[in-house]
Amino acid sequence: MKRFTLVELLVVIAIIGILTSMLLPALSKARLKSRQALCLSNQKNMYPAIAIFTEGNDDILPWSQRRYGNQDPHVWWKRQIYTFMGGTAPDTSNWSTMYIDEMGEGVFLCPSEKTGNIGHGAGGYGWNLNYLGWGGETENHHKPKNINQVELPVETSPLGDTSDDVNLPGWAKQMFYSPSMAGGQNIGNRHFLGINRLWLDGHASYSKTSAVLAGKNGDQDYYYKMIK
Repeated sequence: MKRFTLVELLVVIAIIGILTSMLLPALSKARLKSRQALCLSNQKNMYPAIAIFTEGNDDILPWSQRRYGNQDPHVWWKRQIYTFMGGTAPDTSNWSTMYIDEMGEGVFLCPSEKTGNIGHGAGGYGWNLNYLGWGGETENHHKPKNINQVELPVETSPLGDTSDDVNLPGWAKQMFYSPSMAGGQNIGNRHFLGINRLWLDGHASYSKTSAVLAGKNGDQDYYYKMIK
């Protein structure tokens, strides 16, 4: 029986090491791509619940942070659509029931979200508060919006990946900031230096962060506004 010499074994080990070093980056990229695809799927799966909520709420879209009139706790947009995804309706009299684990799990969790937030800061998805409703009464742009006011649903984004800045407070992780807010510093970049966004016609797509910041037609916030 022929035995391998030490030199031959070292050569084989070296070859395996070279092949591994060549394959690992490709495998890593494939894994990141699969996470990006799952994130897109999550956002698409939220759309039917958004549509059902809106249809049953006199065409008023969900809103980001609190009920119109500032009566209910934060992160209300997740609670609003969660009810139409098989979840139970919240007990609005009890704050402790508002931040259930499901708000940062399953379809509400971007697989590439790495900030480690829990409770109301979990998940990595936010609602377009500046143009599609925050919940305050006093300022017009904060009020919940009627979907019939949206000129181009295919170019209007209600939600998407939030900022990846670990220093942002938890409540800010539920906000889908438009590029002009905070100087664009709160725009994420977790998917190959870009983000996924849902659109009001039901599709979801990926954009480089640089493209998000550029907007369209000279308007940084073009894709976030109801009126173009």
